[in-house]
Amino acid sequence: MNELLRLRLLANSGVVHTAELAAAGYDRHATRALVKSGELVRVRAGSFVGGDTLRAGHAAGRHVLTCRSIARRLHGYAVTDLSAVACRDLPVLAADIGLVHLAQVGSGRARRSGVVRVHPPVEASEVLPHQGVLVVIPEVAALRAAERSMRAGLTAADACVRRRLTTPARLLALAESHHLGFAAHRVAGLATGLSESPSESWTRLVLDGLGVVPSSRW
Repeated sequence: MNELLRLRLLANSGVVHTAELAAAGYDRHATRALVKSGELVRVRAGSFVGGDTLRAGHAAGRHVLTCRSIARRLHGYAVTDLSAVACRDLPVLAADIGLVHLAQVGSGRARRSGVVRVHPPVEASEVLPHQGVLVVIPEVAALRAAERSMRAGLTAADACVRRRLTTPARLLALAESHHLGFAAHRVAGLATGLSESPSESWTRLVLDGLGVVPSSRW
C-alpha cells in the first residue's frame, strides 16, 4: 500500500472507494491484490475498508466502518435505525448488529439489497453530517431502532436522555408525529436516562414486561 492510499485512508477514517483508489494509483488488478493480501476489505461493490482498521475494531466499530464505506458512495442516503445508533456512538449490543440500515432523504422506497436494508425515507431536517456521511439524529435513530428491537431502542434512548441529546417528552412527541408503532411508543415512555448501562435498560424493560414497578432510581 503506497503513501497516497495510506493518507487517504487516514483522512477518511479507514474507508475508501474505487475513485479514490484510482487517484492513489490503483487500478482494478492492483486493488484486487490489496484485497487478496488483506490490506483492504471489500464490503460492497466499489467500497473498501482498511484491513488493519477493520480487524482492530470491536463489533460496533466494524459495523460503523462498513456503514460509512457504503453510505459514502450513495448520494442522498442517510444511515438510520440500529446502524445510526452505532454511528452516533450510542451503546449497541453486538447481538443486535447485522444489516447496514439506510434511508433515502426526502423520498424513496423501502427495499433490501444484499447486506443493505433501505427503510422508508427520512426528513432532511432529521439528518446531519457525521464523519463524512449523513446520519439521522440520535433520538430518531433510537426510536426507529426500537421498531426492530425494543432492547436496542431503549438502550439507545436512555443514553440519549442521559447525555442530554433529547428529553422523554421529545421522544414521545417524535414517536407520535412519526406514526411509529407500539414498540417505539413504549420505549419513549420508558426512557429516563437514569440507567447507566445497557444491562440496566434491559432489566427495566424486562421488569416492565412482567408488570413489576422498578425503584425510583430507574
